[in-house]
Amino acid sequence: MGEAFGLYVALPAGGELVELPVWLSTNTTEFIVSDKVSTYPNPATNVLNIQYSLIEDAEVSVGVYDLLGSKVMEEKLSAQSNQLQNTRMDVSTLDSGLYFVTISAGESKVTKKVQVVN
Repeated sequence: MGEAFGLYVALPAGGELVELPVWLSTNTTEFIVSDKVSTYPNPATNVLNIQYSLIEDAEVSVGVYDLLGSKVMEEKLSAQSNQLQNTRMDVSTLDSGLYFVTISAGESKVTKKVQVVN
């Protein structure tokens, strides 16, 4: 397996490329505990399980996006804080390939990459 890759930017003054963070939040209130977000199984066939935890009660949106950035599925949920939340999404109708799952609550977003094999 090769090295991981990221997003880099060249500065106008030249020199080395600067790596940009993969996930950046500009808000001061975080709702999602990012280290408690998981998606499994990966690769998924029929059902994708999504687990997450919130710092505060919030409306949650779970979106699935293809590699072109088009939303192919979405679920809107209400979740309580301080509890591990479990969501199951039926991915049996999706084409095989890579997708991004984005969990959004307030201004917070966490994105995970998943593979679907159908």
